[in-house]
Amino acid sequence: MSVGEHDTVIRVLLVNGESRSVRLDPRTEVADIIYYILSRLRSNMEVSPPLFGILLYHISSGEHHWLTPGFSVLDLITSHCGKRPLEEWRFHLRIRVLPKTPQNLFSQDPVAFSYYYDQVLHMYLEDDSISVDNE
Repeated sequence: MSVGEHDTVIRVLLVNGESRSVRLDPRTEVADIIYYILSRLRSNMEVSPPLFGILLYHISSGEHHWLTPGFSVLDLITSHCGKRPLEEWRFHLRIRVLPKTPQNLFSQDPVAFSYYYDQVLHMYLEDDSISVDNE
């Protein structure tokens, strides 16, 4: 699939292992994808969207880029992916801006709090640098 085709569809991966498919057109912005997915998760749309971002991650090289809200997703993909096929990239929905306190986030939006908790847990469990001394 080449970027810019009439029906470009991307899969956005969530921290719990699920994904959401999103159809892109030339006017689709990063914020549109975030709003779409958060609305499907039943998140508080007045609180959560500014906390989230889309991380573009290349599988084999580990190269990654945060997609900037307010810009066309297709333009950002074209500029960041270079000559690599779109199929080699993954789109991750992540909390990018940390809440002031987890308690405030929990009281304002329990769905976003749960997502944040899962993200931190996933990052902790996937960290290869953590070692436990048995002594």
